[in-house]
Amino acid sequence: RFIWTMRAVQGATIIASGLQIILGFSQAWGIFSR
Repeated sequence: RFIWTMRAVQGATIIASGLQIILGFSQAWGIFSR
C-alpha cells in the first residue's frame, strides 16, 4: 500500500508537470504565431 501510494503521487506529479509544460508551450506558440 505504501509503495502504491508513492507511485500514485509520482504519477500525479509527472502528469501535473506535463500539463504545465503543455500549457507553457501552447502559450509560447500563441505568442510566436501572432
